[in-house]
Amino acid sequence: MNKINPLYILALCFLLAIYSIINLKISNKQFEKVKEQNDKYLILATEYNSLNKAWGDGRDIQKVCEKILKSSGIKNSKITKNGLTMKISINKLTKKQLDMFINKILNETITIIMFSFTKNNLEMEVGL
Repeated sequence: MNKINPLYILALCFLLAIYSIINLKISNKQFEKVKEQNDKYLILATEYNSLNKAWGDGRDIQKVCEKILKSSGIKNSKITKNGLTMKISINKLTKKQLDMFINKILNETITIIMFSFTKNNLEMEVGL
């Protein structure tokens, strides 16, 4: 009676194999669900990435503003950076220069935080 019957060991191994197969199938189904969700998120991420590139979040706002100032023919301007904002001060503006500058700056995807115009001076604060 000290010996274990080999049929019991064989039956135990058979039951463990069946249990392992069932657990494996359940895990595979869960893995497939997670994989499908991951694919959906990957598609959304690529769409957001393409929108981000199209709207130019990676651009250097200071370079864009300098380019607009140059092309508008404005010479007496001053640009200062303050952390997450940039301040543009322009003195002695003509009507034509103001019109060109405002037209070009509003056609860009730039966040304007503060805008002040007095007589022939313009001050603008832009988010970076």
